[in-house]
Amino acid sequence: MKDLIILNGGKRSVFHRIIAATLYAIIFFVFVFSFRESPLQIGNVILNFTVPKAIQINCYMLFFAFRYSTVIHHHFNLKDKKYRRYYAIGPVGFGLWKDLTTLNYAATNHNNNNIYEVILWDEKNNRYKVGFFKHLKDAQETAKMLAYEFGILFYDKEKKELIKITERN
Repeated sequence: MKDLIILNGGKRSVFHRIIAATLYAIIFFVFVFSFRESPLQIGNVILNFTVPKAIQINCYMLFFAFRYSTVIHHHFNLKDKKYRRYYAIGPVGFGLWKDLTTLNYAATNHNNNNIYEVILWDEKNNRYKVGFFKHLKDAQETAKMLAYEFGILFYDKEKKELIKITERN
């Protein structure tokens, strides 16, 4: 068993990356042109950004740019019994380590949005949502693989029993 297991959040969709790139470009444009002394004229539109107004506009847009470009990874340090949600935008990221109690089992859950979640449960009934899938089979395969990697049980919802996974799928 590995000491550090990283569950990669994957990449954002192309649509989300395009939205984020557009927002970052607009933020840069507003920031640069807020320092001009004369207003900027584009056709019949006159843009005059003051620095405080530019900061206000950029704060709003930065929120949405982060929303469309952030990827969430899950890091489990089994040696030190720590866990963190690692938020990354490209190569830059952050996340705080928290104490992790002993993991009990991996399970799948079907939520109201017609999405299957892969959840890891610990002995204090804390849950760690680590994956989302459109198909039950994909969610179950991932939960079984995690159960094998972590050396924990897999909860089969159909049979309503905990199963020990002895081999990787």
